[in-house]
Parts: sequence; structure tokens; C-alpha cells
Amino acid sequence: MNMKRILYILAVAFSCMALSVSCQTKEEPGTDISGVWHLVDTEGLILDQEFDVDVYAVFNSGNFELYQRVGESAGRYWYYSGTYSTSGNVLTGRYSDGTRLGGVSGEGYSISLDGSTLFLTSVFSGEVSEYELVEEVPSEIADSAVPPVKSADAPAPVL
Repeated sequence: MNMKRILYILAVAFSCMALSVSCQTKEEPGTDISGVWHLVDTEGLILDQEFDVDVYAVFNSGNFELYQRVGESAGRYWYYSGTYSTSGNVLTGRYSDGTRLGGVSGEGYSISLDGSTLFLTSVFSGEVSEYELVEEVPSEIADSAVPPVKSADAPAPVL
């Protein structure tokens, strides 16, 4: 057997083994972020821009709802909904109008849980938002929230 043939057989064998291993690798289960979360800190992201922001995020069985107020003068909360998934510690998803979750880039967020505190770090920008687990979205907020025609019609979601 010549050397080229041996190298070819070895290359094919290694390729088959690599394919076999990759096919057996299961996707890492996602971090469970189910619950109602209230934004408590943006590490200066919003406050440095002199925005008054209040956000409640509800995650449940692959669906999310956001109740968001940007600016005290606006006085109203905007309601957004959509779907999400987690893989390992990464959160991705889409708003109901098809816009990707995660701002303009839509790469999603890195998730970190510390007891009843959720940290979402933008994969694109590295900006961190801190949320605290709460019992529920206050009824006066949930009952009066206004759904925008599409996500681009209202202030950009913080989440």
C-alpha cells in the first residue's frame, strides 16, 4: 500500500469518528428563567442617558411578555410579547412581529442566575441588565399596558 492511500484511509477514518462524535453530542439544556422579573439596574446604561425606565419581563414555557415604560413623561407602559428559547446560558427569541430579541443585532443575551437575581448580558454590546424575581406584574401596569403596532413604533425594548 502506498503512503497516499494510507493517509487517505486514515483521513476518512478520522472524519467518520469526528462525525460520529458530533452526532452523539446533545444540545446543552437551557437555563430555566421562568418567572416574573423586574428590572432593578442597568449598570448605568439607561440612567447615564437620563432615561427613567421600568420593565417587567415574564418568561413562561417559551413565551415572554414585556411591560416597559421609558421616560417618566411617557407615563404609559408598552406591552410586547414573543417567543424565546435558552441553550446553555444563552437567551434568544423573537417578538411577535418577527423582530429578533436582543436589540438591533439580535444575538441574544448571556444568562446568569444568582438566587432570585437574573443578569442578562447583551451578546452584542456586553451591556448588563439586572432583574429581580417578583410575584407578579402589578395589575395596574398589566391592565393598562398598550401594545404597539410593531416593536419599531415604540421605544426600543431594554431587554
